[in-house]
Amino acid sequence: MYCLCRRYCLVNDTDSAISAEEAFSVYLQQMRETGELPFLCASRKVLVHRVLFDMKALSGLTDLWRMNRHKILKNGVQLVFFATPSGLIKFWDELPPGMLRMNPNPLEPTIAPVKNATAALLQQRYIHFIKEQNQRSVEDRYFRRSIRVRNRIVVDINKKSMSILI
Repeated sequence: MYCLCRRYCLVNDTDSAISAEEAFSVYLQQMRETGELPFLCASRKVLVHRVLFDMKALSGLTDLWRMNRHKILKNGVQLVFFATPSGLIKFWDELPPGMLRMNPNPLEPTIAPVKNATAALLQQRYIHFIKEQNQRSVEDRYFRRSIRVRNRIVVDINKKSMSILI
């Protein structure tokens, strides 16, 4: 599944209510029909071409994740994603049954007991990391903390952790 984190172009003056993904689909349709960039997208031509390149480059990634599904789930991984500098995020997720109603971030233990603690505090709805919690990923901390190093991928998902060089 893809998630576009930027508004790549304006299709027309009334498209402010549609998502970035819907606007990009309309843009591609207009480009197929006319063979040219829509006028309102011309200023972002380089960015649009980058995201198209990223889509092509990552096209086989979902198949790879599906082939390794058993191994991924066996190791407790429920969300795998790849973010690109163009703002494209490709992700695959599969939550175990019942996970949608579980809180993935339980309350941390405190020294003093919490007064009037209720089940509602302990049991909340699951919030999807990309689709809900980080909808504007290019502006979010996890996206900005990833950096580009020549011939390396640097991943750092926790401020308290050490970076991992791959």
